[in-house]
Amino acid sequence: MKLRRPQGFSLKTLLQSGFPAVAILLLAGCQSSRMEHREVFQKHLPATFPSNYQVDDAKVLELRRVLILPVTNTPGIKLTALEPIDQAFRARLTDTRLFEVVQIDRDSLSRLSGNTTFGSADPIPESLLLYATETLEADAILTIDLTSYHPYRPIRMGARCRLIDIKNLEVVWAVDETFDSARADVASEAMRYEARTRTAAFPVSTGSSILRSPRRFAEFAAEMCFLSLPENRLSPKF
Repeated sequence: MKLRRPQGFSLKTLLQSGFPAVAILLLAGCQSSRMEHREVFQKHLPATFPSNYQVDDAKVLELRRVLILPVTNTPGIKLTALEPIDQAFRARLTDTRLFEVVQIDRDSLSRLSGNTTFGSADPIPESLLLYATETLEADAILTIDLTSYHPYRPIRMGARCRLIDIKNLEVVWAVDETFDSARADVASEAMRYEARTRTAAFPVSTGSSILRSPRRFAEFAAEMCFLSLPENRLSPKF
């Protein structure tokens, strides 16, 4: 599915339309500031920035509350192994500060719909849509597929995410990437992520634990996926 990018308006068009001059100057300043941020970010683009994503910036930025569903599992992966991955994606999405993030656990989802989760290819049942809109007052639902997973060194994790606008079931953002720490660039970016996010309680690295921890590596993978969200792309982090 090809998502269209929102069309912009030139200053000439706004002037011809009688748009207030002061407002136009303010708009121009905002656009200039955003372009500067974009240029700074592009200069510091991480090697693991997603190459396979689609987004409708304007429609994503209209969303206020997002329901994140539990991660779907690939064959052979126990549900208990998915819980840290659920937490990692939920935490990183919250950190973007783009949306208010609400959640539903697998047991509640099963009672509501009969399934413990829904992947990107699964139709979302009416019962879940009603619960999301009427009970949680969510604007969108985020599905996450774990497309590949190797929890031992070298850790590999593939994720396919889709952000679905509930009012019309349109996919407004999607990303599909695999992060393999056997690749030097992925391992390097993962270690940089670990250095940036290391807590005060653990200020000293213990031999790049992120390359041995599926939970920490999941946080890194989620961070990379969510970098392709609109405002996140304009915020240099590296």
